[in-house]
Amino acid sequence: MTDRPCDWTKGNRVDELGDALNRIRMNLGESVKALTARDNVLMVRVDDPTLCRLDDLVEAGVFRSRSESAAFLIAEGIRAQYPLFAKISVYVKQIQALRKELQDMVAPPGPGADPERAT
Repeated sequence: MTDRPCDWTKGNRVDELGDALNRIRMNLGESVKALTARDNVLMVRVDDPTLCRLDDLVEAGVFRSRSESAAFLIAEGIRAQYPLFAKISVYVKQIQALRKELQDMVAPPGPGADPERAT
């Protein structure tokens, strides 16, 4: 996949790599649904070490493509940060409500609107 050296094993123990693969296998069953429901295209740039990790998953036969590897890792990252995303979701809803309120305040009145209500 790549000509760049992927120095994953330098300084890492083989058992750590085995543990990581076991975690992937355990989570893989849960993530298959996310991989099959991939209807959205996302273009993303990654650094060389990240690309090497994606390629490692493909070379190991865990996934068939970089796209599947990336989809899996993104889904796992979101799952790992669920409490953060739950908090963010609350704030996003508040921001959306405030944005709509501001847009309604500055929007020109439509036909038949009461001009006194616009002020």
